[in-house]
Amino acid sequence: MTTELVNATPQHPDDIREQVNAHANPPPAEAGNFSLVRGTFSAEEAREVLLNLIEDKITFHRRYLWSRRERFGEENDPAREQRIEELLATKGRIREAIDRAARAGQSLEVHCDIQLRPLAD
Repeated sequence: MTTELVNATPQHPDDIREQVNAHANPPPAEAGNFSLVRGTFSAEEAREVLLNLIEDKITFHRRYLWSRRERFGEENDPAREQRIEELLATKGRIREAIDRAARAGQSLEVHCDIQLRPLAD
């Protein structure tokens, strides 16, 4: 049995060197502001979008904590546990605000921005 290399193109050493350097020296991160959610929403649409975003963040922290317990036996991470509590409280306040808007038959204008700022290590 013979094996053929399909589409095997030999690479020039300079091409390989450029690829290695690109991975070894990535460009620095840039600061920026990004709009994640922007617009006018019905109360139900706002509820779905915002509560799902918060719930995903809570789930992220809970999975991280679970993973650390399972893999390394770490029993607690007070900062993450505190963040989960903060997110749960925020979720409750947002739900209440949306419920008030729904009862009043109001739409909601929502702006949810992300700010990235690179930090020196």
